[in-house]
Amino acid sequence: MTKKILLISNYKPGVGGISGQVEILHRRLNELGYYTEIFNTLGSAFSRLTALFKLLGKSKGFSVFHIHACSGWGGFFPAVVGIVVGRLTGKKILLTYHGGDAEAFFNKNPVSAGKVLRCADQVIVLSGFLKKIFDVQGVPSIIIPNVLEGKVSIRPRSPERKTNFISIRSLRPLYNIGCILKAFALVQKQVPESTLTLLGRGPELENLKKMAADLCLRKVSFVGRVENKEVEAYLLKAEVMLSAPLIDNMPVSVLEGFRAGLVVISSNVGGVCYLIKDGVNGLLFQSNDHHGLAKQMMTVIENSDKSRLLAENAKASLEQYSWEVVSRQLLPLYN
Repeated sequence: MTKKILLISNYKPGVGGISGQVEILHRRLNELGYYTEIFNTLGSAFSRLTALFKLLGKSKGFSVFHIHACSGWGGFFPAVVGIVVGRLTGKKILLTYHGGDAEAFFNKNPVSAGKVLRCADQVIVLSGFLKKIFDVQGVPSIIIPNVLEGKVSIRPRSPERKTNFISIRSLRPLYNIGCILKAFALVQKQVPESTLTLLGRGPELENLKKMAADLCLRKVSFVGRVENKEVEAYLLKAEVMLSAPLIDNMPVSVLEGFRAGLVVISSNVGGVCYLIKDGVNGLLFQSNDHHGLAKQMMTVIENSDKSRLLAENAKASLEQYSWEVVSRQLLPLYN
């Protein structure tokens, strides 16, 4: 009998992040002979009020709910409605938690969040960073990382100095793109030919453009939102990926940088240190320290041998995030 799995999340097609992981699961599980559908809990306040009843109707025939949730009550909503309906209808419930700011969420909701999560049959977290937080809260969990799809596609890069930088995070305060601009200003004074490409859109766009103008930056491109399938083309033109979030867990964007052969420099927050070992397969700097970021950028520019080794080690670390490896951990949980 075909196992039927309902994937429950705040779903936006083609945007990556949690939705991207849900899309991968949906496609891969169907390829293996499972029957899966996506139940979208994203919508207006009114539509969310009716989500429980819609899910009750949709749940018939499905034996497993696999919920994908994150922090904040908007992001946690799929967990609430999925677990309530799952318990009412006797489903097996898996819950993957994606939120990098889980500790703050637990602190704000010390009883309710843990109570909801403990109702799942299995809680999955993406990194040791989150597992430690869940252990403190008394919520048993196991680590299964995000999946990175696609072949390793690395263009030959010049052994000369690496001066083409890129960021592919959205332009929201959380991702602290202003820190990148300030660091780039310091670097460009020393290396005038440096370039910076910013992919993504968000509410900070105009503020960031003004900051770039105030800093007298040149060769900065605000590209806007780019479809997932087009991101790789931009990565292959760059040489160094910059990421400066204030909070993060397991950003797939870092893995995409690894796959494209970039040197990745990131703020050392949340679960990032489980992806990037400083000085081994990438470089880290302290959160919101644009001087520290600029220093790491100059390290890459001035040391081509070290940069090459970082990129090679990053590529070698990708196997653990392949579907072949992740599926061996995940599929037994459905059964």
